[in-house]
Amino acid sequence: PNSSPGGGIWQAGKGLVTDNTHIYLSTGNGDFFPNKGAWGMSVIKLSLESDSLQVADYFSPMRESEYSDEDKDLGNCGPLFIPGTNLLFIGSTKYGEGYLMNSSNLGKHSK
Repeated sequence: PNSSPGGGIWQAGKGLVTDNTHIYLSTGNGDFFPNKGAWGMSVIKLSLESDSLQVADYFSPMRESEYSDEDKDLGNCGPLFIPGTNLLFIGSTKYGEGYLMNSSNLGKHSK
């Protein structure tokens, strides 16, 4: 929801995806402070380490703060794997952009 400080898993009801090693998901608008565990407007790659899920990698658009303030979620659709590849696609964002990501390196965030 818009009041969530850290962004929530939304994906418009779509399920999480996996490559049989990691779990991938997208979050809606909210605060983005990775060092504090706030992952708004992100695609997140989770791994199981010591019986706990940990963020292994992530992507957040360069303009995540602007998009979040305008309720233009990245997380309104869940990521999809392209069969036979290590590529993830996330599209139909509220701001009209799509992203093709390599699951080995999601790209993190650059301002």
